[in-house]
Amino acid sequence: IGETWTWMNDVFFPKVFKQTDYRGEPLTDKSDWSHVLSYNALVGPVWIEQERSTKILCSDESDIAKDMYCYDAETSDISDF
Repeated sequence: IGETWTWMNDVFFPKVFKQTDYRGEPLTDKSDWSHVLSYNALVGPVWIEQERSTKILCSDESDIAKDMYCYDAETSDISDF
């Protein structure tokens, strides 16, 4: 979880809630704030969500991955961490 907060503070928030120009100068016109990648403007709230797949043992024809875990994209795991 520590890495998540570090990423959000150091990468996500500065990119999504941008209040400086490409030179690092403050944007004086607040209508220019929160433009994502200079073109897309943030119009509503940001929704961050995690969806986890069910962990199962891998199975394949050659048994190369028989001791590894796979995560089926068609399933969801709602158990606690």
